[in-house]
Amino acid sequence: MLPGCPFGDLGAAVPSMAEGNTFAMSDALQGSCGGSGPELAFTFTAPADGTYTFDTSGSLLNTVLYVLADACAGEELGCNDDGDGQQSALAVELVAGQTVTVVVDSVTDNGGPFVVRVREGSQVCPAADLGDAVPNAVAGDTTDHYNGHASSCGGGAGPDLGYRFAAPSAGTYSFDTFGASFASIVTVRDESCDGLEIGCGYGGVLVDLAAGQPVVVFVDSAFASGPFDLHVDALEGACPDADLGSALPAFAAGDTSSSDNTAAGSCGGFAQPDDLYLFTAAQDGLYRFSTLGSALDTVMYVRDGGCDGPELGCNDDADGGTHSELALELVAGQSVMVAIDSLTDAGSYVLDIDLLPCPEADLGNASPQSVGGTTIGAFDRLAMVGCGAVDGNAPEHALLWTAPAAAQYTFDLAGSDYDTVLYVQDAACGGVELACNDDAIGLQSSVTVDLAMDQSVVLVVSGWNGSIGNFTLNID
Repeated sequence: MLPGCPFGDLGAAVPSMAEGNTFAMSDALQGSCGGSGPELAFTFTAPADGTYTFDTSGSLLNTVLYVLADACAGEELGCNDDGDGQQSALAVELVAGQTVTVVVDSVTDNGGPFVVRVREGSQVCPAADLGDAVPNAVAGDTTDHYNGHASSCGGGAGPDLGYRFAAPSAGTYSFDTFGASFASIVTVRDESCDGLEIGCGYGGVLVDLAAGQPVVVFVDSAFASGPFDLHVDALEGACPDADLGSALPAFAAGDTSSSDNTAAGSCGGFAQPDDLYLFTAAQDGLYRFSTLGSALDTVMYVRDGGCDGPELGCNDDADGGTHSELALELVAGQSVMVAIDSLTDAGSYVLDIDLLPCPEADLGNASPQSVGGTTIGAFDRLAMVGCGAVDGNAPEHALLWTAPAAAQYTFDLAGSDYDTVLYVQDAACGGVELACNDDAIGLQSSVTVDLAMDQSVVLVVSGWNGSIGNFTLNID
């Protein structure tokens, strides 16, 4: 045994950790993978038969890590340089009571501070090889794993696990962890754990791969950890499945149970079959896409121009239900691809497409009058100018009213059950804003405007900072 080796003892319990600094230490050892700098060594005794992972994640030192059998001059059982960025990680099989020497070395002559840990089980990257089968799935748990890799989507503070996968053929592949116990980030790197990032997303990601291309898929998080299921699938099949044309209202009914998994949206649909429809707008307007009434818990997304266009919108559960809804501004002649998908299942659905009228109703010219309604389930289609634009993209109702005589008129929302905003537009939706108010009667709104005889205005009932609820509109 070399003089002064080992320096410390990691004991026989797992997990275990030690801190140290190799600065001004001697350079007496070197591993097969490197280690020309000064080093410190620690003994560890396995409490039971199994695999143990040694790592230096979080160290300031650019480490080299190796494990020697028995004493400091024993046979090398494993060596790693950059298994975790500039830090090191390796897994070694040990039997109960076996004592090994864990050496923290470096590639620098000066040395520096480090942390060395030992944990039970294999936590090296990749954690497993998924082969090339699709569909594919693996269960994992990032709890107690180290934070080895981050991506452009995040993951700098959460522990991660990586899995190797090879594409069986050229195509688009989906990787997702929908249903995980935490908000996950999925990242795909080319060839190896430290390879070029080729895709990342929250909960899932789509990437194009060549035949035989190997990748490492990471399950990560901004800060959380826990159990998850990683799903891998190939997207294939014709797109679109049908053309709905441009007639309104448009309607489709189907069942995805025997459909292909051809696409996915930013809010889900990575691992389930889908049906894809082409629709073309016959006129400019705000179009509503809805799967209300479907047995399937749907995910719906719309892409501009067709199957390969940019996503215009994606929705999973509208209004707390299991159906999906989107409201999108389209221009005459614009074609879109509408996808009916799901997070976790396949089944029957209905799809309705229609124009959202604005204003939604004509209140005539009666004064005084009161009318009730709700903004729950409504859409945000109009923009206010005054009130500091405080609606925060709240949904609204737009109602047409015509002045019976030249006079000053007051419109208020007294009796409404939420924090309202009220504004008046001249003549039509999107017309010149004549007045706007946030709070006049407690949290409710009131405006007063001078109108000419037969002048039509649009009364827009909205909410403060996204607020929604039931309203009462009073005209006097």
